[in-house]
Amino acid sequence: MKLPSRPLCAALLVFFILAGCSPYSFKSGRQPLVKSIGIPLFKNQTPEFGLAEQLTEGITNGLVAENIIDVTDPSRAEGLLKGDVLTYKRSAYTYQADESVQEYLVEITIKAELVRRDGGEPLWSEAALRGWGVYSADTEIELDGQTRAIAKLTEEIVDRTVKGW
Repeated sequence: MKLPSRPLCAALLVFFILAGCSPYSFKSGRQPLVKSIGIPLFKNQTPEFGLAEQLTEGITNGLVAENIIDVTDPSRAEGLLKGDVLTYKRSAYTYQADESVQEYLVEITIKAELVRRDGGEPLWSEAALRGWGVYSADTEIELDGQTRAIAKLTEEIVDRTVKGW
């Protein structure tokens, strides 16, 4: 078997070294649907206190963390992210051998849409997004389940807004 020539080996070595030093980014090559976004407080149609505030704050923090869209005052934003908290439900999720509840499931359903402030068709709209969170009956509180459900909703909304999925 014949080995490659020295100039070819040198050229390949230089190529691989330069390729290894090239910049790389984990950010998507996609452009966001809008350049700036305002997020009015979501409306809460449930008797559960504070859900709209938690959800609005979670989404705002998620978009700020992505650092792709400028989160600004709704009166100056190109797009508005509007929504309603539709339902809140807590139910038994798993049971122990003695039939006592081991884990609870918190489910939050929301309606959300991203619209241009100047009107027109929504850039995206979802009539029933569902987030859920499980928490242990022994060691955690219901707020832990709410936090997990809101985190799932936040991730879904940020992905739709930033990545245009």
